[in-house]
Amino acid sequence: MRILISELRQIIREELLEEAKKPRYTTIRGRKVKYGSAKHLQELEQCLERVGALRERQKRGSGARQDITRVISRLKNEIGKVKKYRDRLELVK
Repeated sequence: MRILISELRQIIREELLEEAKKPRYTTIRGRKVKYGSAKHLQELEQCLERVGALRERQKRGSGARQDITRVISRLKNEIGKVKKYRDRLELVK
């Protein structure tokens, strides 16, 4: 079965429309922003910076530092997902 580029774009559009129906992202200040928006990405990056600074204040090898490191890893993963989502949106346009 062969899929044409136009069909593939249509499939991607439909998937993105489904994604757009999902609830919006709520920022730390309680504002609702669209998932993948510049504000959403900015919020995640600022949070990463704050958590990174918090980790630096912890003693190396401590349990708290290890927990914070896991949070940083998850934040980086989420930032990567948001950037990938934004790239897919740009391809469809």
